[in-house]
Amino acid sequence: MTEVRVSKRGVPNDWRPLKYKSVEELEQKVSEYFDYAKKEKKPLTLEWLGCFLDFNLISLRRYEVDENNMFCKTIRKAKAIILVDKVERLSSKEWFTPWLIFDLTNNYWDLYKNRQEIDSRTEFSWTVGLVNISSMSPIERLEYIKNKCK
Repeated sequence: MTEVRVSKRGVPNDWRPLKYKSVEELEQKVSEYFDYAKKEKKPLTLEWLGCFLDFNLISLRRYEVDENNMFCKTIRKAKAIILVDKVERLSSKEWFTPWLIFDLTNNYWDLYKNRQEIDSRTEFSWTVGLVNISSMSPIERLEYIKNKCK
């Protein structure tokens, strides 16, 4: 019999049966992934963690955000370790930094953002010849331009 999982709103989730029976089993598998990556000198990524756990990224995200799930702390801890590894690799010359920046801004958008400075206070000045006419009233501007263009 498969376990029926219910969300916070009381609606059954359409998830598959749990792949791991206990938190310890999942933690063991995550630890194996970190050992494998260290031994093979591979970067820690969510994608590889998902492959190692036999999850896709959507399932990994669901396990992370579902507070009722007993595995959420394990997934969050693994994700935090991966994030720290990525941030540390930013200062290393061995890794392709633009890819890391892209990954951090797209996969950790709540923490890392490409910020644009947009100044909505546009100041403009109208200059005719060497005279700044922006401080003149519209009627004075029109008169000045008419006289100047004669």
